Amino acid sequence: MMSKPLPIKPFGLSQIYVPRDEPKVDIVFVHGLNGSPHDSWTSKTTGCFWPVDLLPDILAAQRPRILTYGYNANVTAFTDGVSRDSVVSHAETLASSLAANRSVSSAILILLYSFDISSNLGLYS
Repeated sequence: MMSKPLPIKPFGLSQIYVPRDEPKVDIVFVHGLNGSPHDSWTSKTTGCFWPVDLLPDILAAQRPRILTYGYNANVTAFTDGVSRDSVVSHAETLASSLAANRSVSSAILILLYSFDISSNLGLYS
């Protein structure tokens, strides 16, 4: 069953899943170039947004708090929409956002990266 994730901002951290009990771990999904904090992790055929639709059940014992991080990753626009930010700038913004928004002091932070994984790797076909 596809669930509706919490609202996802195009830029910055978005908390998309919170367990009922105190989370033990924060998992942050960071998309790749030309990706987005939602579409990079969503099946184009089924609409499954796996960080919310699948991962919480798989990792239930770890009680994950799941977040996405969006940034201007547009590198192929033919207009003025191309990002001029550096990777270092994005990394610093992510690190400071995480430091300000961590709810679990002893949690393991896992960062995941995707170059539009659902279409480029042929997943969910």
